[in-house]
Order: sequence, then structure tokens, then C-alpha cells
Amino acid sequence: MSNRKVEDYLQDIIDAINATEQFILGFDFTTF
Repeated sequence: MSNRKVEDYLQDIIDAINATEQFILGFDFTTF
């Protein structure tokens, strides 16, 4: 583990969640 800040780690998670949300909403919105 490098000395990345916790905020940087959380931001990566948030970015991944946002990307996944946009993919799901854009791809499966009509079937959902």
C-alpha cells in the first residue's frame, strides 16, 4: 500500500460507482 490519502481512495470508489450508475441507467433504464 502506498501512502495515498483515504480521500483519494474514496474518490476512486465514488468515481467507479458513478460510472457504473451511468452505465446501468443508460443501458438498462428501459428494462428497469
